[in-house]
Amino acid sequence: MLPDERELGHALGATRNVIREALALLRDEGLIVRRRGIGTRVVTAKYGHGLERLTGLAETLVDHGTVTNEVRAAPGLAPPPQAGTQPQRRLRRAGAR
Repeated sequence: MLPDERELGHALGATRNVIREALALLRDEGLIVRRRGIGTRVVTAKYGHGLERLTGLAETLVDHGTVTNEVRAAPGLAPPPQAGTQPQRRLRRAGAR
């Protein structure tokens, strides 16, 4: 259950109108249910893929099959120059000529 509009407004430093608009948006998204005289409650989590915990990509996708990282070279592109082979350029200071 969420606190009532007055408590939320006080805690967040917002007017009741702003709180009502925000709650209406959350209701329209299906994230909360509001019932007059009963209150506002959060709907059961929609996303069952562990957003409440920090995991890596491979751990997150473990139920989706094998994860393979593959690097492919784009045809027609020259490799980047090696470090130190580019001519050095001098930077001018602002206002200098």
